[in-house]
Amino acid sequence: MGDVRRYLAGLLNRYEAGEIDETHLKAAAYVSNILTSCIKGSDFEERIQKAAAYVSNILTSCIKGSDFEERIQKIEQTLTGDENATQLKRAS
Repeated sequence: MGDVRRYLAGLLNRYEAGEIDETHLKAAAYVSNILTSCIKGSDFEERIQKAAAYVSNILTSCIKGSDFEERIQKIEQTLTGDENATQLKRAS
């Protein structure tokens, strides 16, 4: 969502500077509105935030603990959704 906001702000700046015309501004704003609706309608942003928090927690624990390898395996399993991912990767 932040990217869409920055894009629209840049678009408005370009319009005010006379670099683009009103037709271009309206078309780009319309498409941006559709994109924003799609993002809000999905759980994509929430999933990214949860994944970032999960990785942050794991990394914090790794720094404090000595089970670094085990935690890396858990991250790989979580990201791939496959409990055998690490085993298959190491076997090859």
